Amino acid sequence: MKHYLPIFGLLAILPVSSLALSPVEIVLRDEVVTDKTMVMLRDVAELHSGDEGIRSRLLDVTVARAPRVGRRLLLTKHSIGSLLEREVPGLFARSTWKGSSKVLIRAVGRRIDLESYRSLAKSALQEELAGDYGQLFIESVGSEQTLSLPSGQIEVIPRVSQTNRIRKRMLVWLDIDVDSHRYTSIPLWFRVDAFQDAVVATRDLPERSPLGKAHGTIHRVDVAALSDSPIRSLERLDGQRLKRPVRVDQVLLESDLEPIPAVERGDEVLVTAKSGPVTIEARVVALEDGRSGDAIRVRRNGGIDYEVLVTGRKRALAGGVMP
Repeated sequence: MKHYLPIFGLLAILPVSSLALSPVEIVLRDEVVTDKTMVMLRDVAELHSGDEGIRSRLLDVTVARAPRVGRRLLLTKHSIGSLLEREVPGLFARSTWKGSSKVLIRAVGRRIDLESYRSLAKSALQEELAGDYGQLFIESVGSEQTLSLPSGQIEVIPRVSQTNRIRKRMLVWLDIDVDSHRYTSIPLWFRVDAFQDAVVATRDLPERSPLGKAHGTIHRVDVAALSDSPIRSLERLDGQRLKRPVRVDQVLLESDLEPIPAVERGDEVLVTAKSGPVTIEARVVALEDGRSGDAIRVRRNGGIDYEVLVTGRKRALAGGVMP
């Protein structure tokens, strides 16, 4: 006995792409003006179909992100057709296209005054710098700005530009989202005066000068104007020397200091040499700086130069019997 599958059962097991689609007619417009962030098919074309479900589904397909306000975007029927084909396979071959072969999209929008958001950016910068300075003054710089945005829900998020230290001019970005999509980011600049206790020199000091507490005093200074982090305590000077000369009342910076090496150029160094049971000591002059473990050149009386290994403060070890 033969069994026949009902026609509706046969349709149920066929893939969607194999079903006969109702004819679709797409009429592409020449030009569209939009104030939205996303462009859908319904914005750029008319669509006619006997299948209302397919028609509604296609009209809601996003065909492009709208251009920036004041700019233009050109879409062709082929680029739009490729998007529709991914949504409904087989559609492009069954469609009739009318109207233009391409559509020009122009974006318009509303203008907002960014001045109303400067206080938001300033508060974000104050919060970022709060607690580190005895006195802090922040002033907005730059001319007033306006911005054109598409319609939609606007969210403005301040973002302080990351930096390793405070500067005289600091940047805060305003990240602007429209309908939860990042639309643009606007830079706003601020002048900063930040006062903090720091060490200043009590006298003129040449390069390589060894330092101690007596060489500095504490003053309140604008650290935003400095090229590096300032020295904050007199104790920080102990065991340090200057990399470069400084003038009286000059703020001492971290980049001005370096640890005093175990041996400094010009030091008299006690050198020990061992050869079997024999140990010899001699005093020589260091020709360069060296820290413990460094190999440096030294000079004996009579102008003989050789290399030794620094072992401690003004002490070194020769590799064998000294020349």
